[in-house]
Amino acid sequence: MSLSFRIQRMDLTEDYDTRLRKALGYSIMPSRVSRIVTRPLSSEDGYIKVGSSRISIDEAILRGSIRTEVDSLIEEYSNIEVLKMYNLTFSNKVLFHGPSGCGKTLLATALANRLKKPLVVINLARIVDSGLGKTSANIAEAFNQARDIKAVLFFDEFDALGKNRAELNDHGESRRITSAILQMMDSLDEHVLMIAATNHIEFLDAAILRRFSRKIEFFQPNKSEIKTLLTKLASKANLTINEPVRARIAEKLKGKSYAGAEDGFLIALKRFVIGNKGKKLKLIDDSIIDYIHS
Repeated sequence: MSLSFRIQRMDLTEDYDTRLRKALGYSIMPSRVSRIVTRPLSSEDGYIKVGSSRISIDEAILRGSIRTEVDSLIEEYSNIEVLKMYNLTFSNKVLFHGPSGCGKTLLATALANRLKKPLVVINLARIVDSGLGKTSANIAEAFNQARDIKAVLFFDEFDALGKNRAELNDHGESRRITSAILQMMDSLDEHVLMIAATNHIEFLDAAILRRFSRKIEFFQPNKSEIKTLLTKLASKANLTINEPVRARIAEKLKGKSYAGAEDGFLIALKRFVIGNKGKKLKLIDDSIIDYIHS
């Protein structure tokens, strides 16, 4: 949204704007429904800026270790002035790492909502430029925009930018980009919260890793978390699901990401509802098991 979950997730088979719009909970582009957004949702300067996120922390499924980190981060942000009195700084560089489909992007948007900060989301497809120095300039512009509006600055697939310089075969643009990001992180404005997400923490440059004051690891959901997910999905469909059925479904979906478990259950639920059309359904019974594929 393991970590965070949201019914409308990012589907990598869709174009970037559509995936982001869905992850943020919008049915149409925010620029068409909110005056908060002062520029088009997608822009030519390499970033996507969203006025505000609609995802609530309360809608997330947070494993204990992640909940502790998130609560601590929120507490720090709420007490920045107290920290300053003792020359302490807010942890404003955070790395989310772990498997795909386990809620890294969705938690970033939920944090922007919780902290009441606008969100700047980096679109790597737009920000990377083949011209010498162009990518670094585009990234710098995104940092500047985030500073100007005191935003949450979110980099997805961060390993594509912050590559390990020791393993790069060339001495050109890739090294310059990594070095530029290091400089920007060192001078990050205290009012900006930078969140970077990666499925491959091992690809990141060691110096960049050291810059993150918090590193939050995401995991595949366990059976209990999948059961919580099933309850949320059933409730959204105005249905209830009893414990024996929920446990059997969770067992069949065990080992999948939140995104994979969601897809598997919703496909089965649609087949279950269609198979019982004409009935006033209130309860998901064990006949849905036949539609669940592990």
